[in-house]
Amino acid sequence: MSKIKAKDSWKKHKIDVVCMCAFSGMLCSGDEAGTLIFWNEKGKMLKCIERAHPGGLFCLASSDKHLFSAGGDPDMKVIRVWDSKFEKVMELKGHIENINAL
Repeated sequence: MSKIKAKDSWKKHKIDVVCMCAFSGMLCSGDEAGTLIFWNEKGKMLKCIERAHPGGLFCLASSDKHLFSAGGDPDMKVIRVWDSKFEKVMELKGHIENINAL
């Protein structure tokens, strides 16, 4: 994997990055505003999902086929499941407190 240069990457986030995770040959990052960004191995942004979690993105985890993101929505905390095509495939709703680890 090549080195990612800060000038080409993290400045795409408008607020502090709070979590990162490797997934399906990509790097994923989430910020306090709830933005989820998928990057390739050269640091190029592949997809930016603003408001992936409107109340902020707390943590990320991955499996072979899915990325899991946890964050806040207006009324509750939610775990969202994403595929490698950047599509949301499932939501797990019901937590009332912040989800700090997956």
